[in-house]
Amino acid sequence: MALVDENKDNGDDSSSGDEVTSEQAEILEILEQNSQELKAQDRMLEKAAKKLKKLKAKLAKALEENEKLRSARPQPNEIECPIYESMMRDLCEQKSKYAHQVEEIERLKGELGELQSKLDKPIVSDELECKSYLHPSVDIAELKRKGEG
Repeated sequence: MALVDENKDNGDDSSSGDEVTSEQAEILEILEQNSQELKAQDRMLEKAAKKLKKLKAKLAKALEENEKLRSARPQPNEIECPIYESMMRDLCEQKSKYAHQVEEIERLKGELGELQSKLDKPIVSDELECKSYLHPSVDIAELKRKGEG
């Protein structure tokens, strides 16, 4: 009951005059300060929301552009640049020239092998071409004639 009596006393004080006590003034000041801080935070949230909205739009645009670039890859039959085309042409010419030279080397190796095998064969004929040396069969026949006669 003592609490009820205290509340009645407080009620009497507040109803008795329009004067603001120091405690009430402090509370009003805190409320005013809180109100200003809430308004400042509200403005910051609005700015952050606008910035977030702009960033989301920028991200969507970047993703769209990224997808467009991924889908627009050059076709294999398209030449990327003139320097590339020139280099590929030169490379093909060099490849053809190299292949021709390799074929020529292989052909010459084959000819060299044939000539080497001909040089390695012994050259012996049945008859000697030198007339100072008689063939053994001629010598035997001549000796037999001399021996008979």
